[in-house]
Amino acid sequence: MPRRITHPPPKLGIWLLEAVLSPRHDALIGDIEEEYADTLTSGKRGLANLRFFAQVIRTVPPIIINDFLWENRMFRNYLLVAVRNIRKHKGFSTVNIVGLALSMSVALLILTFIRDQGSFDSFHPNADRIYRITSQVNQPMAKYHMATSPAPLGPELVQQHSGVEAVVRMRRTGGILLHEGRSASFRGVFAEPTFFDFFAFPLRWGESSSALKNPFSIVLSYDLAQLLFGTKNPVGQIIQFQDSGDYQVTGVLDPLPSNTHLRVKAVVSFSTLPSLDQENAYWSLDSWIDNSQFYNYILLLPDTLPADVEDVAAALTGPHQVNDQYEPPKYRLQNVANVNLGKDLSNQIVSVMSREGAIAFSIMAIILMITAIFNYVSLSISRSLKRAKEIGIRKVVGAHRGQIIRQLMSESVLLSLLALVVAVALFFWLVPQFNALSFISRKGSTLELSTVVDPMLVLYFVLFAILVGLLAGLYPALSMSRFRPVHILKGVSRIGGFKRITLRKSLIVFQFSLSIIAVLNTITIFRQATMVMNADYGFDQEQLVQIRLSGIDYDLFKEEIMRIPGVTQVAAASSLPAGSSTTSTDIQTDEMAEPALIQHIAIDEQFIDQYRLETIAGRVFSPDNAKNDDHSLLLTESSLRYLGFDGPLDAIGTFLKFDTYTEEEPFEIVGIVSNIYARGFGNGYVPLALSRNPALIQHAIVRVAPASVQETLSAVEKTWIKISPSIPFSYAFFDDALRSRNEGLRDSIRMTGMFATLILIIACLGLLGMASYTTETRLNEIGIRKVLGADVRSVITLLSREYLNLIGIAVIIGTPIAYFLLDMALRNFANRIDLGPGLLLTGILPIVLIALATIGSQTFKAALTNPVETIHQE
Repeated sequence: MPRRITHPPPKLGIWLLEAVLSPRHDALIGDIEEEYADTLTSGKRGLANLRFFAQVIRTVPPIIINDFLWENRMFRNYLLVAVRNIRKHKGFSTVNIVGLALSMSVALLILTFIRDQGSFDSFHPNADRIYRITSQVNQPMAKYHMATSPAPLGPELVQQHSGVEAVVRMRRTGGILLHEGRSASFRGVFAEPTFFDFFAFPLRWGESSSALKNPFSIVLSYDLAQLLFGTKNPVGQIIQFQDSGDYQVTGVLDPLPSNTHLRVKAVVSFSTLPSLDQENAYWSLDSWIDNSQFYNYILLLPDTLPADVEDVAAALTGPHQVNDQYEPPKYRLQNVANVNLGKDLSNQIVSVMSREGAIAFSIMAIILMITAIFNYVSLSISRSLKRAKEIGIRKVVGAHRGQIIRQLMSESVLLSLLALVVAVALFFWLVPQFNALSFISRKGSTLELSTVVDPMLVLYFVLFAILVGLLAGLYPALSMSRFRPVHILKGVSRIGGFKRITLRKSLIVFQFSLSIIAVLNTITIFRQATMVMNADYGFDQEQLVQIRLSGIDYDLFKEEIMRIPGVTQVAAASSLPAGSSTTSTDIQTDEMAEPALIQHIAIDEQFIDQYRLETIAGRVFSPDNAKNDDHSLLLTESSLRYLGFDGPLDAIGTFLKFDTYTEEEPFEIVGIVSNIYARGFGNGYVPLALSRNPALIQHAIVRVAPASVQETLSAVEKTWIKISPSIPFSYAFFDDALRSRNEGLRDSIRMTGMFATLILIIACLGLLGMASYTTETRLNEIGIRKVLGADVRSVITLLSREYLNLIGIAVIIGTPIAYFLLDMALRNFANRIDLGPGLLLTGILPIVLIALATIGSQTFKAALTNPVETIHQE
């Protein structure tokens, strides 16, 4: 019986001993306590304390070193046993490595992508204090969340709020630059001189302090400067910006980093704007109601709260509301580092990746990893049947539960690291495929392999694999380490953990339900995309060529190409029906309390005939009424209800406000024409207003004879070069342009198809593990049944029935969930496919057949086993 310690040693020493020594050294700690008590009875407490700490210092280091060496030897032993087990069970190891590698490769790709996207604009010196002012404007028909805000707002905040240190304003621009016979198209911004104070974009040539000071100054990107000037320094040179005049090159940017939302090709001085023709460029630097043109970036002083600045912004814009019935715009401050992966806003300077998109990617990666981990658990538990006696014997000879857990966890981590090697190889194959997706390449979000491979990312990959291994091996290690040797050695069927497989059955149902949802989603997207891409747009699409005018004289161009024999008809428009860009303009009848936005296309007199639109009521534009038609409107049928008209005749002759930013005179509705898919087939017949405004014309629509397409286009190009030799000629057939616009749907098919395939493969691997478990535990029963006369068919039916029930439950659960989700998604399409029984069966039947084949691979083998062998072994 241990002696009671009446005078315990100092608490600090005891805490130190318990903290650094493992529980197996409790007896040593007790001996030290007793020695302290003996010393205290024969001397002073100070001497006893001194001897106690001396004993601690003398005893603890050797024990720690010995434990470390022992654990190190044990760790090497764990790895050695793990390697032997992986080599011994090649089939099990291969299935697990493949399942983990497939999921990990996609997860690593998404992890790398999110990490890259999250680094956007964090490199600016004051990134934590730079904010962009965004707007939320409420219209009668919709709410608009925009990256833009009124032009006067930024400078006024600097004056009215002491926490706002500086502002830089920008506005988008673009077009074609010309210099000595060379031309280059670009997209850029007008920006104030403080642009280079806010953003860390160094100049290769020029002075950043003065580059944007004077009107008609332009700073070029390095690649744009090379296109126009070659390798020489162009600072001081004069270039022409289409029809807006001559500009002086005042600087050339170093190549911009890819992780910025300001990926512009040129920066033009903001002071140029007041000098430009106001009639052709309708912006207002003084307008408080125009929220769609300008960008305000402000620099806050340290400790300034963005919410306080938002309140001041709301107060400043309130007095400038022209209509008390309008709901005032709301303004929010968005940190520059959160523009990418931030709120999905319209009017972005360039396309960015939204937060919702990043979340969707992350959910995909999480689902894949969870399913792979579930499979590992299922397969590990089934394989543990073969290792149960090994674990029992190890426990009999003295292994404690912690050692068993460490052994099994080390195997899981090693398997995960091997899967990482395969996953990395797949990862490098996936990166180019991922970059080829149109929504990635258009947004400038491509992953560069040169920037992907860095030490920190390699460390993240390894840590990720270790984490996956720990998560995957945790449940099997805890479960198998609880085995009691007496039960193991008597028989696996006595182990309680193998009787309760409800969790694993639930995982199978979950995985196959998810597979059904994913496969049905892929089939639905494919059919919807096929419907959209092969739709009849209501007019003759054949040999319809779209040519961007790029500022050349349309009337002269039309006159010249109409002389070409292969050109049958020419029309003009400001934007293209079903094109990638659209324009909306405010419109308001006397019956409407507030204006609404309506899609608007400026056309010429031939447009209606070119697109085969029918005149429902009134008249259409004609050269004879050109002067009167300057303030006339044509509406499509779908616009009537939108504007509150009872019918076509009710609208004819009505005067209304239209395009109030530039027009003060009312417009008259002179005609109603048939509907057109102005925003694509998927969006249906949207309300559309057609006006005659030659100043807004940007595209020529040319129909060519089918017999001589290439000869005709060559002649059109020669005519273009004769009229404007410095501006490049570009064209696209309507069908090709439509196909390009629908690339996003193709991307969705590729992504969802890959996701569905991976989910299904992983689910089948899990089913394989469960089938293996069942046949392993019932071999003796199967042998007895065969001795008593059971045939192969009855044995297969017996073993498969349980899994058929699981697949049936998955169908019952997954089908209605898939139907609900797909029905919600298809509501975004005005024209949609029917989610009928045929589509559902098309998605469910292949999954059931694949599952049956997976089950059959195990049950058929078990049914053919010689009963003499199984009964003899038992």
